[in-house]
Amino acid sequence: MHFVELLLLPMRQRLGEERLFASQQRVASEVMRLEADVRSAYVIYASSVSIAELEQRAATAAQLSSRTAEAFHIAGNISELQLSRERAAAIEASVEANQAAVEVHRHRSALLNLMGIAPADPVGITAETPLPLPPLLQDDVNSLRRVARSQRLDLQALKLELASSERVLSQQQVSRWVDDLGVGYERERETGQATRSGPTASIGVPIFNTRKDLVLRARSKWEDAQATLSEREIVLENDAFSAMQTAQAAHKISVAMREQLVPLRERITRLSQREFNYQFIGAFELLAIKREELDAYRKYLEAIRDEWRSHIDVQRVAGGKLPPELIATSQAGATP
Repeated sequence: MHFVELLLLPMRQRLGEERLFASQQRVASEVMRLEADVRSAYVIYASSVSIAELEQRAATAAQLSSRTAEAFHIAGNISELQLSRERAAAIEASVEANQAAVEVHRHRSALLNLMGIAPADPVGITAETPLPLPPLLQDDVNSLRRVARSQRLDLQALKLELASSERVLSQQQVSRWVDDLGVGYERERETGQATRSGPTASIGVPIFNTRKDLVLRARSKWEDAQATLSEREIVLENDAFSAMQTAQAAHKISVAMREQLVPLRERITRLSQREFNYQFIGAFELLAIKREELDAYRKYLEAIRDEWRSHIDVQRVAGGKLPPELIATSQAGATP
């Protein structure tokens, strides 16, 4: 029996437990990554449903404008050029509505694939339309980095692997010289004499084979673990900065759309309706202005989608739930 193996048995058992725990941390990290992917896919799907409904409304308005143009052309009130423009606008709006409907089916399939649900399964996927507004985030990159360093499971797994590889290196540096140390118990009986028994011990002297290759292999794995951890920490630093800046920019765009562009487009439509009533503008100008208002709504829905996705990316970088110090307010009072 090798005596060194008995001495190193507790250490090897501990190494096995650490490697098992590191694997569990990696699996848990992948599960959390999948959860973030599902949330992002749901946001895209719900947004596509709202956009498809809006595009259908725009197509209906364009078709109404085209039919009105045909009646005016028959009566001789508009030229063939204006009629062709209205027909082209109606066709383009119909194509965009069909494309939006296709996007709904594509994003729904992507969501079902991530969730592992077949289309024939009785589980229903209902999109919340319009999407509610996500919570506001504090512009605090340092807090995000600190939270990520403490709760990112993939980072913890790399730290465990680094510690394990360091212990293996220390073990190889010691055992290379005394690995052949052995103890035992022997009995022997010579012819015509009594039986002799007692303990035995042996030790190998590594003159030609010092097992330097094992040490070099362990050092290589330790250095590789160090490099991988350093790389992941640098990526985390950059991802935290990028995710927070993207979230802040997406929020500013959403606010500009909600508080400035959409109300302004609604006001333009109301004023244009008044001018139409006084016959200062024609029906086609009014319908064109209404289409611009619907386009502003579509851009706002996309802004809410992008804000949600940036919020999910911040949570992805954090590696879990965001702490209260990163949450500003709930955007109460604002409606999507």
